[in-house]
Amino acid sequence: MASSSTEKRNIVIIGGGGAGVRIGKILDSSLSPDLFRVIVIEQRDFYYHLVAGARNNTEDLDDQIMIPYDRLFKKAAMVVKASVVRVEIHSVTINPPHPELGETFPFEYLVFATGSTWSNFLNAPNGREEAKAHMRDSRDRLTRANNVVIIGGGSVGCELAGEIAETYPSKKVTLIHSKELPLSNLYSEKARKELAKQIHKLGIETIFSDKVDHDIPAMEGDIVTRGGHTIHSDCTFVATGPIPNHQLAESIDPSLINPETLSIKVLPTLQINRDDLHHMFAAGDVADTQEAKMLLKTEAHGDVVAANIKKLIANKSTKLSVYTPPKAEMIVVTLGKKGGVAALPFFGGITMGAGISATIKSKGLFISRTRKG
Repeated sequence: MASSSTEKRNIVIIGGGGAGVRIGKILDSSLSPDLFRVIVIEQRDFYYHLVAGARNNTEDLDDQIMIPYDRLFKKAAMVVKASVVRVEIHSVTINPPHPELGETFPFEYLVFATGSTWSNFLNAPNGREEAKAHMRDSRDRLTRANNVVIIGGGSVGCELAGEIAETYPSKKVTLIHSKELPLSNLYSEKARKELAKQIHKLGIETIFSDKVDHDIPAMEGDIVTRGGHTIHSDCTFVATGPIPNHQLAESIDPSLINPETLSIKVLPTLQINRDDLHHMFAAGDVADTQEAKMLLKTEAHGDVVAANIKKLIANKSTKLSVYTPPKAEMIVVTLGKKGGVAALPFFGGITMGAGISATIKSKGLFISRTRKG
């Protein structure tokens, strides 16, 4: 005899980004809907494919990168559009209340897959129409501008600069970055120098080893750097990196958060690093795994978490999977549809140029792959 809905064992996933969706899909296909209920709690109406966020400023990709959740799960999983108000050791409270679940409901396992908050153009509102208006406004501002400034020369800042320079070659584009070369020191000097070479070839002006200290999102007009450079901007983009959404875990216990990374401390199994919280996990940007964050790693986190939840359900806690960060960091940075650099971890680390980058990522930005799930 099937269990009633009130007797189902709840598995809660907070966040419907790359990690949350990956875990949800695995559990949805492998757990009995008569016994389990996988609840993905997400504030947005849609999955936001951030990989294409930079190009969306020069080309209207809104409907391609805002993917509805309505056909995502088929069996044991469901998406609940709500905000999480509070997490306790064995219950979660949401707003607004859900017709079936109510306001506060219990869980056996919980995953923090809360991702990160970006500044400026990547920080889309939660409602689909509001998000489209936000993205349209960003494109309109860029279209009108003659002088564009991008603050932050990590992968997102470089990709945005490349998209703008390729689409609008007559615009002056200035990239400001705190390091002496693009990207962070996690990547090889060879890859970073190759990226800088392509950036300059596109006519993008660079100010390296410098910062901007002001209230960046509100700035238009003259921008003054810490090093004394003054740049006029008609349109300023902030790409200084995201901040992990760690607040819910912090509300349980502030010591769960690494103060340097603002991410949640985890064991190699991606379980929360506190003895009485091993039924909770963290995955994706918010997990303190001491590595550069990107979609492929987020999916790998998801595989480990889903496998371990299934093992715990089967009482196989001594055989849990572990996540091992890669020995060498991998990244593919696009510069428009034809340019870019790939730093690959093979043979101790190799650098490939525009051709490989375009084949791997630049042409399609993984949009088709993501939409197929």
